[in-house]
Amino acid sequence: MKEETKKDLKAFLIWVLAAAIIAFLFVPMKKEVYIESPAIMIDTETGEITGTTLVLDGEWVWKNILPFDKKFDGKIIIDSLEYTDMEDGFLSDFSFIKQRFGGEEEIVKYASFFYNSPGSVDGHATVFTDKDMKMFYIHTSPGSADYLGNDEYYIVIAPAENEAEAKEICEKIGIAYPEK
Repeated sequence: MKEETKKDLKAFLIWVLAAAIIAFLFVPMKKEVYIESPAIMIDTETGEITGTTLVLDGEWVWKNILPFDKKFDGKIIIDSLEYTDMEDGFLSDFSFIKQRFGGEEEIVKYASFFYNSPGSVDGHATVFTDKDMKMFYIHTSPGSADYLGNDEYYIVIAPAENEAEAKEICEKIGIAYPEK
């Protein structure tokens, strides 16, 4: 009877361990994030460079089986652009897609999303980031205003306080620094 109990206990522990491993791999992990960093904003029409602040306020969500497939649910705010900080209209919960360019070290993650207000699209952005998601290159525009002849496209690079730092970030991410 004692031997049978040991076998049952061993089988039970194996099932518990297997369930824990499966849960670890497939149950979504969440991490609250609030990043506020200096950034430079480049007007693609004029080449003018302005200092601004980039804020990521939300949470990262991922599964350990696919750690590169992260979702962001929250706000991405660029201080200098009003349409990025609308209280009720931010369209969130987008996934970063992993793209490998060339060798193992050249991994770029990117996502595309919209800034919304009720009944219209007020802006669009494409975010490129490094594999650790610590450096950002954002190409943004005011969206529906484009149809009215407004070509206000901006590139925001963070964390950067000057053009030299922005160029270094672009190099690390694998994105060409915009020419004026």
